[in-house]
Amino acid sequence: MRLRSFFTLPIAACVIILNTHCYKSNNNSALVNFYMTLTVDSQALQTFSQQVTYDNRTQVVTLAAPVDNNISVQMQWNAPLATSTFQSGLSISYTDNWTVGTGTGSWIGDSAHGHGTLTINLFNKVANVVGGTFSGVLLGTGTNAGDSLVITNGTFNLPFQTTSS
Repeated sequence: MRLRSFFTLPIAACVIILNTHCYKSNNNSALVNFYMTLTVDSQALQTFSQQVTYDNRTQVVTLAAPVDNNISVQMQWNAPLATSTFQSGLSISYTDNWTVGTGTGSWIGDSAHGHGTLTINLFNKVANVVGGTFSGVLLGTGTNAGDSLVITNGTFNLPFQTTSS
């Protein structure tokens, strides 16, 4: 009898703990997780905030995402292409403001630098959500000329604001 009550208490406690993270939205819509992750030269990174805009007039999407206080990723592409490459208007830039020493490391991929691909699997202008995957090799600029940076496993699912320039 003692053994039975010993196992019952931890199971009940687990159910209560797990249940505190479950909730139903007020509008009965599915909960959406917004994120952006990428791997840069074998280091997995996740952005902590993102700003995405879609220019309704030029049909260009711009994404700016800081990884931390020193690192940022920016992407720009022509919407609503399902697949973009550096030759079809995709550009990716990666900046690292070094905390050790002085300087800024910059790498870029565009029609004249590197190679890469962006695949859009969600572009909803009603819900203002865009999602996709990306990868590429960016080339160093300035003090990093001749250096390259490999980005793999890039994924994102983000809200965007519509503008008209």
